[in-house]
Amino acid sequence: MNQTFVSPQLFQQTLPLTTSWQKIGTQIDMRGYTTLGLYLNLTINNSQDVQIKIVGRTSSTDVVEYLLPVYAVTVANKIEYYPTYFELGSDIDQNLIIQANTNNLIPFVDIYMQVGTLGATAAVVNNAYVGLAWSSTDRG
Repeated sequence: MNQTFVSPQLFQQTLPLTTSWQKIGTQIDMRGYTTLGLYLNLTINNSQDVQIKIVGRTSSTDVVEYLLPVYAVTVANKIEYYPTYFELGSDIDQNLIIQANTNNLIPFVDIYMQVGTLGATAAVVNNAYVGLAWSSTDRG
């Protein structure tokens, strides 16, 4: 199986997080791709419990969110999983990689983040990059 990867592209810079879900970057078109890699650089500051959810949509205008399972997360510490999102279990500044597989079944993806507790200084997404990949077996 040969895998091809599209270099990560910056799609969000300097976004302070609040206690409400905020869309990170723009909608991601997954048509023709099987795997999404989200690269995040976070400064936690005084906030706690950074929460992330990745949702699929059947079309670019679909308002219904289908929660994507996350295949792998590389972080500085533990991850806590909840039914509709996952949470960083360590309130430290970190760089992390999140991998989600769509298997050519989910054409559009949106990513949302928030904090459980807003500190005197908000947590900040310094940079967010997205890379897309597919396998030659997936494209025939």
